[in-house]
Formats: sequence, structure tokens, C-alpha cells
Amino acid sequence: MMELFSSWDAATLIAFGVIYLVLAVAQIGHTFCLGARQDPRTPVESLVYEALVFAHVVVPGSLALNGVGIRLAFLVIPVDAFLHLNAVAAVLAAYLAWQRRNPVFLIEAALAACATPLLFPVVVGTGVPFLTIDAALFAIRVPVALVRDALHMKSHVTWLSIAESIKEMPDGILCATTRGDILLLNDRMRYYLEKLGLPMDLADARGIRDSLRERGTALTAGSRSRSDDTVNIEFPDGEVCLVSFDQAQLGRRRCMRIMAYDVTENVRLSRNIAEANRELELRCDEIRDSMQAVVRISEDRAMVRMKSRVHDIIGQRLSMVHRLLEDGDLSDASIAQMRPLLKGILEDLDPNPNLTAHDELASIIDTFGLIGVTVERKGELPADAGVASAMVSIIREAATNAVRHAQALHVTASISTRETDWEQGCAPCTVLTIDNDGTTCADGPAEGSGIPGMRRAAQAVGGVLEIRWTPRFRIEAVFPHVWEYDSAKPAPCENKE
Repeated sequence: MMELFSSWDAATLIAFGVIYLVLAVAQIGHTFCLGARQDPRTPVESLVYEALVFAHVVVPGSLALNGVGIRLAFLVIPVDAFLHLNAVAAVLAAYLAWQRRNPVFLIEAALAACATPLLFPVVVGTGVPFLTIDAALFAIRVPVALVRDALHMKSHVTWLSIAESIKEMPDGILCATTRGDILLLNDRMRYYLEKLGLPMDLADARGIRDSLRERGTALTAGSRSRSDDTVNIEFPDGEVCLVSFDQAQLGRRRCMRIMAYDVTENVRLSRNIAEANRELELRCDEIRDSMQAVVRISEDRAMVRMKSRVHDIIGQRLSMVHRLLEDGDLSDASIAQMRPLLKGILEDLDPNPNLTAHDELASIIDTFGLIGVTVERKGELPADAGVASAMVSIIREAATNAVRHAQALHVTASISTRETDWEQGCAPCTVLTIDNDGTTCADGPAEGSGIPGMRRAAQAVGGVLEIRWTPRFRIEAVFPHVWEYDSAKPAPCENKE
């Protein structure tokens, strides 16, 4: 065949040889990409035909370079054998043209037929620019096929993309046969092996399972969590990986599979959760203790309120009965007057949630009126239910003390509003003033349980209570209004009573 190129100059031979050689290398890449597709629709005849195209383009390149004395070892090939393969390529191209209804395959079939041992010398000898046409066609066909391969790899799963994904995956993977031959080892697993001081390129992986278990035991101390198939390995820099061991089917081979997962963040979160749970348990214990303390305080306060109510109600009624008995009148009319005072004690001790402060005050005025004592109210109770209830309690206790200790016949409860110097400055307050016409004591009253009870009632709603006994006995309770300041502390009051 070499004599067919004897009339060609060296430059032309070199040009054609390089072009065909480049096309042959590119065709190898295209054939490999086609075979790497995971597409069951890719028929075997397509792969065979692409391999025959490689044989078709490599023969002219080899002959052209040999014509100028360039004899590379891998280009010294049996030319006649490759030319006979063109006959197979021509038949297969004609079949693909019919199967895919693609006329381009007919052109390729004609070129392949012209390159057979029978027709190739005839075509070249007639002076037809066969090699020029052939090189031009495949110079277009092979690059287009490579571009399509690249696009297909970007949009489809291929063996190459799977291999790249396994190589770049964030988890380590190692697969080996029962004899220790490495079938698969990705970069992440090499990273873990290097951190553990184990060889990264294992010739025999039969001892890798025991080695990883030993490293895991040594590095995790008492904090590791392991079973027959998993082990946690904690590295000195704080990184933690979970290594699992199992069996997998790789192709037709049964192999040992080792997976290494980065669980550093999971372990950190687990430890934080455990710490938070311990903290929550402590806080729950504290809250439980606080709730028990609140219950005890509530019970104590309820007991204090009940004692105060018993003192107020019973003290008031007994003072009234005592007042009637002091008169020495034991007639039927006097006894009939005492009967309602004693009969309603239990009812009054039972708190009625529907009874308002106004109702209680009216009841006090009516009750004292039964024994001839006038309780006069000047002004209206405040709208705040808590303050109004505290005022009623103070009026009841003050009237009871006035009747019992000062033999008063007239008690005046005056309710007014004025500005008073308070902790925040000059503030509007509701003032309760209680006077009586009974006797006075120069040394002041002896404080038993009644006066402290009145002070507690006032303090419970933010007020204060003061007692004066000269020139006349007077009780004054001051209750500040509830309000918020938007600026600095107010100035003191200019006009005070």
C-alpha cells in the first residue's frame, strides 16, 4: 500500500497523518463515552461501529506517517487486516442508516467501502481526492460526537459521573474482595486512613477492619459507641467519624464494604442536647421547689386572711353585743336586737364572691345601726376593687375598735382624692380618713391584732396607714393611683394638706 502514496510530498503526508491520528485519538474518547452511558437503549452494534470507525481513521494516518519515515511503535499495524474491517464497517453503517433512518450513515458506509482492500487502490489510483473527502467528513463527525457526549454527560447519569461522584462524595468508602484486593477507595477514605496513620494505598485490605476497630477503641476511650458493625472514632482535633462494616454486591462480586461518615456535628449536637437536658432537669427541680414554696406561701396567706376575717367579723359582732349588754337592758326587745347579730356570724365568715365592696360597706353600716352606732360615709369608694375592699376592711376594724375601746356613737369615714408626695414624687392618691366621737387616750392606742391587720390591708394594695391620737383619734390610709411615668421623676407637690 505504501506505493500509493509515493507521489505525495512529505508535507502533505505529515498533514494527513497528523489529522488522522488526532481523529483516531478523539474517536477513542467518543467510543469510551458512548460505552460509559447507563442507557439500555444504546445497542451493542453502535459500540461496535464506533470501534470500527477508529480502525477506519487510524489506517490512513499510519500509512501517511510511514510514507515520510515516521515509524512509531504503536503505529506499526497490520494495514491489510484493518482494511478488511472497513468492509464490516460499511455493512454495519448501511444497517444503522436503515434502522435509524439517517442518511449520514450511508455516506459513511460508502467511504468505508472505498477503503476496503479491493477498492482502496482503485480509488486512490484514479486520482479521486478520497482522503481529502474522508478526512473532511470525519473531521466534522468526530468533534460533533464529542460535543454531544459532553452535553449528555452533563444531563444524564453515566459510569463516569458515578465514578466521579463516588470519588468526591463527603463520606469515605472502601470496597475489597475477601482476598483483600481493593475494588474501590475514594478520596475521603484516604483522608481518614491518613489521619489514623494507616497506609492510604492498601495492597491488602484484609486487616483494615481490625485496624479501624483498634484505632477507634484507642481514640474514643470511654466515650465511643460501638456495636458489631459500627464504631465511632474521635480524632484528637475533635473530628468524629462513624465507621460501619458490612457486605455488599459489587458487580458479580461479593465484597467487604467499609463506610466512614463525618458525624462531628451530630456528636456535638448530642452532647449539647445532653448538657441542655441536665440543665433543664436542674431548672425543673428549682421550678418544682419554687412551686411548692408558692403553695406554702399561698396557704400561709390564706390562713392569715381567714384569721383576719374571723377577727374582723367576730370582733365586730361581739363588740356590738358587749355594747348592748353594757346598757343593762335585758328586755325581750333588747334580746331580739342581739339575735340577728349572733345569727349571721357564720354566714359572714363564708366569703361571698358575688358580694361587692359597696355591699359589704352597706352591711357594716346597717349592722352597727342595730346597736345605735352611726357609721357615716363621705365620698365614694374607688373603682379599683382591691383598694375598695381594703378600705372596707379598715372601716370595719376602725368602727369595731371605736365602739369597743372608745364607746363611740358616731364614726365618720371620709374618702377623698388629693396629690400627695409619694416615692415617685407628687402623685394623685385616694385618702381614707376615719374619725369617731369616742374617748381618747393620751398615751396612744395599744396595738393588738386590729391595727396591724389594717396596716396589712393597706400595704396589700400599695398603700400606707397612719394613726393619730391627738387632739382626736384619727386613722388615715393613703392609696396612690396606678400610673406610668414617660419622663423623669416628677417634682414634689407644691400645695399639700
